[in-house]
Amino acid sequence: MEPHPLDRPAWSSLRTGWSSLARGDARAVRLDPLYGPFGAAADSSRESLAALALLVPADGELWITEREHIQPSLAPSSRAPPRFTR
Repeated sequence: MEPHPLDRPAWSSLRTGWSSLARGDARAVRLDPLYGPFGAAADSSRESLAALALLVPADGELWITEREHIQPSLAPSSRAPPRFTR
């Protein structure tokens, strides 16, 4: 079954209508920090989550909105793992 866009709202919007405000690549994107703190990974692979972690500003935060829980254990070990909350 095809996922609904609202299952992954940040990913869906940053890959479609808001793509002009997106920063990142095919593995992970974030909204331009001037417009908000939202970001998303393409999937839950270690590579995508590592790409997402690189988009977190050192002095800021990145908000992730997903229907499914993201496993913190998949966070890259080269940086402190991001804090995940429900």
